[in-house]
Amino acid sequence: STAIGLGNCWEPVAVVLVSSGSRGRKLLFYHSGKTRDRVAKVQDVLSALGSILPEILAPSLKLVGQKFELIIDEWKFVGHPYTISALLPGSVNATIVFNVVFVLESYCSQEIVHAYDHLCHLIGSAIIHEELKCNFFSHQAMLIIQLLEETDLSQVNWDKILQESSLAQVLHSVLCSLQDGNKHVMIKINGWTEVNVLMKDPSQIKTTPASISTSIRSCSALLLLDTCDFVLASLPSSCNPALHRLIRAISPLKSLRNLALDADIPLSQVLQFASHLVNWGKALVIYPLSESNIYIASPSAVTSINSQLAAEFANCCAEVTLPELLQRFSLPVSLGDVKRFDNRMINIVIWLLQHKQIVQLHTYIYCIPFLLEKELTRLEDTGDSSIDASGNAMYCFSEEILKQSQFHDASDHEERFLFERVLKYFTGCHHLEEIMLLENIPRNQLLTLIDKFSDILATCLLPELSRD
Repeated sequence: STAIGLGNCWEPVAVVLVSSGSRGRKLLFYHSGKTRDRVAKVQDVLSALGSILPEILAPSLKLVGQKFELIIDEWKFVGHPYTISALLPGSVNATIVFNVVFVLESYCSQEIVHAYDHLCHLIGSAIIHEELKCNFFSHQAMLIIQLLEETDLSQVNWDKILQESSLAQVLHSVLCSLQDGNKHVMIKINGWTEVNVLMKDPSQIKTTPASISTSIRSCSALLLLDTCDFVLASLPSSCNPALHRLIRAISPLKSLRNLALDADIPLSQVLQFASHLVNWGKALVIYPLSESNIYIASPSAVTSINSQLAAEFANCCAEVTLPELLQRFSLPVSLGDVKRFDNRMINIVIWLLQHKQIVQLHTYIYCIPFLLEKELTRLEDTGDSSIDASGNAMYCFSEEILKQSQFHDASDHEERFLFERVLKYFTGCHHLEEIMLLENIPRNQLLTLIDKFSDILATCLLPELSRD
């Protein structure tokens, strides 16, 4: 979901560390991360601003502890300055203002600015914690200043500072991770204090595990967005060991109910873990892969052959390009048909789901009795009390609906009873998988019932409807 999406405006183009104290304002670290066209532009801008960069990014004490935002030409500088009492050379304690700043594109939204401000706030808090514990920032600042004094600012070798300073290495790792599209930042300042934050896109800013859990059912499955080992390595060291067991057991073929049994974890806890993994951007909620699943290309699918995603796909599958593959999903196709076409397509379908290039279609059922509207009007005119407060005609008029079916005199009373039992779901708000779960009915039995009463039932294929 997405007002802005995960486009380039999300990705920082540089990270800067500045300080201000009794020895003046200092540019302690700058790096532009990975080589890209727009990074080259930023290097030009920062080269032009190099001498005044510490002056404009190291704010006065009045601005400490709040969001720092500055726009220069086409770039936006976002930080969250802090003040500490640092130990300087000569055993002198002095008040120092430091500011970790990310350089963004100027047109990025305020939601993105808020996300980076929050990230800088957490990094700054962790640096202060380590400073109070072992003078971490003081030692790092002295080390960097000594390296800076060996050369002119215009000729500073930032890569050398990156090799020598652990603080610079942490800031560089955050920059490169975000430039790679990884929105889950997990770092340790001084190898100890954790910073764990998920950089959400604007339409997800207000989502929480509690709001996500409403869309997760025991019949759902989880699909990891990276390898199991990578997800495990990205977890905080203090997380519940049961979560490790769950992640190792995750498979797109298993429902959460079966996952709970395999991992020996209560279903309620599995649902909570699932909502957290989705909120952290580590997994997607899908329905277990089966041959009856029907998929179609997503409306937001990437169809350009020169896109970055197409290049990533080429590394996974050299036989066909991403646009050519998506063409096979231009019309609804079942996983069974895809599998018969090529057994290797199962892994490709998983890749497409991970990258949100295809969506699953579900069968929704509508009851459309010919005389229902007329009968409703008659009963309302006569004040019949059989109409419930919600006006749910499908449930109240089951007898009238059955009379309109050509099978109303069928001798199979068991089938008639089943129809009356599931009639309340035939409003176009529940799909087959939901009905199967809620009423514990096998798919073939439900499909047989729908086929038998096809004269008063209509079905359509739709992506899963929102519950909002």
